[in-house]
Amino acid sequence: PRSGPVAGSLYPTKPGEPIRRAVNDKERKEASLLAHNMWMDNPPGKQNCHFLDMTFDEVGPQGINIVPEKAFDDSAQWNYLEGMLSDKVDSDTAEQIKLAHQKLPTLFQQIKSDKTITYPSQYDCVTGSYKYTELEEN
Repeated sequence: PRSGPVAGSLYPTKPGEPIRRAVNDKERKEASLLAHNMWMDNPPGKQNCHFLDMTFDEVGPQGINIVPEKAFDDSAQWNYLEGMLSDKVDSDTAEQIKLAHQKLPTLFQQIKSDKTITYPSQYDCVTGSYKYTELEEN
């Protein structure tokens, strides 16, 4: 059975650019790093997930509100991409991105958050005390 292309076999390209294949180990490593960096990087806009709203206090960012019912509408697209999907990618890719953004909030609702900070201080936000007193003393 054939598998699809791997990150290291092609250099990342923008829509309409010619495909550039990696032909040796050095190029495959370079193409792989470029592709994975692109996948893991922030979007070009100012908001990563349309349904996550940062909260602030007088010091700065202090939390996140999860709003799963928030639609991935034109405003959300603009905040995510600094433009519209239809202007950045082909229609099939745009539909896949929209679908992913519609499904992702459901996954976030399934995550159970632990109110205990586990690194580095082991501080229990519920009781207001350190879980390991030796950390508080040192």
